[in-house]
Amino acid sequence: MDILLVLESFMLVSGLTKEEAERWLPLCHWAAASVYGRLRSDVDVIAHRAAVCYAAGVTAYYKYVLRNAAQNGSSRFSVGDVTVSENVNDGVKAAKALYDEAMASVEHLFGDGFAFMGVVT
Repeated sequence: MDILLVLESFMLVSGLTKEEAERWLPLCHWAAASVYGRLRSDVDVIAHRAAVCYAAGVTAYYKYVLRNAAQNGSSRFSVGDVTVSENVNDGVKAAKALYDEAMASVEHLFGDGFAFMGVVT
């Protein structure tokens, strides 16, 4: 899998610059391995490169959003009589919807998750 294409997809959906996104390269590697591991053995990865790398990039983004939500909770600040608050759950919901859409676009490439490992006697 093309890790640079995964990183570019992560940058696209996260809005991070290349310098900011490079900090999250290990997360992109994990996401690439996670998506790649779900592919059926007969899938031509080269033919489906863009879709699979995008799915991995979005997977990394979803995990990035979850991590930030867990660390930051809700964000709130006040200036005079005005209070601004942000519910991180909205961001998590949006990231989950993007993740679900990306996974649906490559779902036909995934195995069924069942593996026959042998018979124990």
